[in-house]
Amino acid sequence: MSLLLLNHGAKLISEINNVLYFPFLKITTIDPWFFGFNLALTPAKSKLWFYYLIPVVTGILQYLQTQATMPAPAPVKEAAKDDRQKEEKKDGASDFQTAMNTQMKYMFPLMIGYFAYSLPVGLSLYWNIFSIFSIIQYRQMKKKQNIK
Repeated sequence: MSLLLLNHGAKLISEINNVLYFPFLKITTIDPWFFGFNLALTPAKSKLWFYYLIPVVTGILQYLQTQATMPAPAPVKEAAKDDRQKEEKKDGASDFQTAMNTQMKYMFPLMIGYFAYSLPVGLSLYWNIFSIFSIIQYRQMKKKQNIK
């Protein structure tokens, strides 16, 4: 539970201000509101319809990030008859890796979406911004790799 919701905000502010040396750094109040959202409130407890959109957006962005960062599947090459045993071992490892990638691609965004539903909105905002920048970064990296 958030310290701001438990009315411990004044105590927290005074403890922070006791540690700070410079007077211009001292905090007077903590305002959890950002663009109409209370960042210390969870969508599960808000009971407002637009708070329920945050976990959905977070799950979608996590899916897009996972899809952008997954390596492309390697093309399948036909092996010579002598290499059949090696190929069978590689296929087993390849199948396991494919299953794990598929599971991560779908289960991870659902899990993060659930966390975004049950944890404060500020954490979801952090995840969303991080996901957007990660997607942009990976796309820029792929463009540079394709140019070279």
